[in-house]
Amino acid sequence: MVNGTPRLSHRLLSTIPRLEPVREVILRSGQPGSETHIASELLRAATGLDQLEARGLSRREAVDVLGERVPAYPEAVLTALCPTGSTAESVREVLLRELRVGMQLAHDVNDILGVLLVGRGHKITPNLLERIRHLHNRVREPCLRGKLAAV
Repeated sequence: MVNGTPRLSHRLLSTIPRLEPVREVILRSGQPGSETHIASELLRAATGLDQLEARGLSRREAVDVLGERVPAYPEAVLTALCPTGSTAESVREVLLRELRVGMQLAHDVNDILGVLLVGRGHKITPNLLERIRHLHNRVREPCLRGKLAAV
């Protein structure tokens, strides 16, 4: 919605209080030289990053793909999305019994039918860990059909 129709997005957000700065960023997205250009580039890049990560790419892989797209993203935007020293190297596949409090989900946790139980990005808290373990017979192993990032 934001990439394809900035004016429509601007109009839809106009009824929501305190979003004036966000509306201006959306309205001016893609207009080099505007005061909000870098913010609109961050918004465009974050949207693209989210779509690529949802397809299973790691943060580093997704940023690399974004770096090859046209129109190009400013280098500062790409650096902000994946700074040096990111936790990409600590992403690994784990079984349910290996989950620990403090880990962060790199991918969605689904049940054996594919139903989303916990979305990627969530940090494992004691309560969440208990809930996931309670559903042990429904959780697809390895836990994420993929990976967890130990933070």
